[in-house]
Amino acid sequence: QLMDFIRSKGPGRSDQVKLSGLDDTEDPGSNYYTGTNVQVAGVDEIDRIKTDGALVYIASSDRVSIVLAYPSSSMSNVSEVLIDDILGVKGSYSSILGIYLAGDMLIVICDTFSYHDGHWPTDGRYWAPGKAMTVAVAIDVSDPYSPKVMKNAGVGGFSVGSRLIGDMLYIISQDPIWNKDRIDLPSIMVDGDVRELSAKDVRFDPDCTRVSTFTNFLVMDITDMSVNCTSILTDVSSTLYVSAMNIYLAFVEWRWDLSTWGADDAAVSSDSFEVLTKIFKMDISGSDIRPVAMGKVDGYPLNQFSMDEKDGMLRIATCSGWAHRENMVFVLDEDMKVIGSLRGIAVNETIQSARFIGDTLYLVTFLQTDPLFVIDLSDPGEPKVMGELVLPGFSTYLHPVGDSLLVGIGLEDWTLKVSLFDVSDPTAPMEKGKVVVDINAWSSALWDHKAVMFDDRHHLLAIPVFSFNEESLTSSEEILVFSISSTGGFRLLASA
Repeated sequence: QLMDFIRSKGPGRSDQVKLSGLDDTEDPGSNYYTGTNVQVAGVDEIDRIKTDGALVYIASSDRVSIVLAYPSSSMSNVSEVLIDDILGVKGSYSSILGIYLAGDMLIVICDTFSYHDGHWPTDGRYWAPGKAMTVAVAIDVSDPYSPKVMKNAGVGGFSVGSRLIGDMLYIISQDPIWNKDRIDLPSIMVDGDVRELSAKDVRFDPDCTRVSTFTNFLVMDITDMSVNCTSILTDVSSTLYVSAMNIYLAFVEWRWDLSTWGADDAAVSSDSFEVLTKIFKMDISGSDIRPVAMGKVDGYPLNQFSMDEKDGMLRIATCSGWAHRENMVFVLDEDMKVIGSLRGIAVNETIQSARFIGDTLYLVTFLQTDPLFVIDLSDPGEPKVMGELVLPGFSTYLHPVGDSLLVGIGLEDWTLKVSLFDVSDPTAPMEKGKVVVDINAWSSALWDHKAVMFDDRHHLLAIPVFSFNEESLTSSEEILVFSISSTGGFRLLASA
């Protein structure tokens, strides 16, 4: 489909599009397609768009539209799945978070929030919010013209994230403990029937200093539709990393010395506050979810790409905070004990992006320039910096291309920049090429890796771009397609 798009840009666009680098002998009837850009191979992530090569499933807030997209000459609307029809929930607000596609099964992940049962604060009475639930709806789309609901299952709380690994769907939610003047235990829903977990089924962390929520882990086997749930009393978390065997959930704890409040930054001691990250490790190798270990490291992670699992060990990159910042890397063993660390990376800068690839961590920090660090993790007990490249701007997302190239998507002079780095020599990384887009241009790829499409078959990178013209006060949206050769060639191939 992307090949059809690029070839269609050829006539009249020879100045921007050269097709000699593409495989023109490929069968034009082939419906080769790419999937969602995920962090871990085999661990699918929720997305707004999924495809099987012929049909495209497009999720909005209240419906999923099914479109026949291939062959393009037969493009047409097939059907729609409305959230009100598949949930059947009354007296609540619902929205679609995203979808999964597994063969002939479409899985729709939704947030529902019941209307409040209190009163508005203007009448002097207490206002109580309703209850939230994260729901998965399995839909048979073997006949896309007539989708049929097979199963729905939900768990109390707002979604933290979800993953689909093989036949197992995992949903993580967090539900505040207090509801008005009572504590409601976590609830699960199967086909409309809601029940509370018993108190003895809820686990707790005796080391937790701020217990504020139930963190719920729901697993659904999409083959037999069986459902299991595990709940833990915790603080609030938003950083989730999932490998093929484990779920890692990070909880950041900020601790201040209030005696330094209002002091100049130079007068604030590095000991005046402490930032710690607590990480829960959940085993998902079986049919249920089991908490197996908990670890702690200094600092806080940027996002899910700050964590990675290899050979049973967790590697994590963190930043120490605001005053006297430093960046750190930790390696934890299977029992979540720290066995190696590297501190003092880019003092007074903050992490902008991280990417673990095998035994190497690529780390970008920023203050005024963009240092790209290449960090060797082959010896888990002694991580070390092998090389560094300093450039203007910074990258907020890094994407591997083969074994020796790395794409960076970020900003330079606060406008969009896409760079290609040669990391074949880890001691001397180089920028092989870059494209700086016109000023006032942004891309959701800066903060959402699922907005990035990389076709490793044809070495094509595509990202959406939004731009604003200050003179005409108009905005525009387009897709930029870049060609990346195995030898390090890099150029803008097409835009539309």
